Amino acid sequence: MNIDRTWPLSPSEQLKSQLCTAISSGRLRTGQNLPTVRTLAVKLEVNPNTVAAVYRELADEGFVTKHRRGGTKVAPGSPLPSSNDRKLHALADQLIRLAKQQRRSGAELLRMVAGRWVADDHMFTSRPDHYPVYDLLKQHDHDQA
Repeated sequence: MNIDRTWPLSPSEQLKSQLCTAISSGRLRTGQNLPTVRTLAVKLEVNPNTVAAVYRELADEGFVTKHRRGGTKVAPGSPLPSSNDRKLHALADQLIRLAKQQRRSGAELLRMVAGRWVADDHMFTSRPDHYPVYDLLKQHDHDQA
């Protein structure tokens, strides 16, 4: 796991997404211990409160169980992605691999997808406030710096 400071998502959103993906894909298995809050915070260079909050959210959503002396473990029967989600994840993985082969950045790929989304939806709505993610990506355009 790693945190990309140039990414428009917060460290907690990045960490939660990475952990959910690792659990849902089976890379982290039922009963497997997650790193301690302190260990992960040091490794990722984030505030321990950030890691603790993500672990609490994952526990609330059924991905992990918290044990007083045993740490945080992947929960049995963790939620699995739906068939449609698995298809989207596979396509996203292909898109990411292709972008990396072309030496594109993650932010550049996100802007491209968001721009295409906006263009496709523009036929159905003309509300500019309908696309806060696209605006966020434009504000965090670290590639151009």
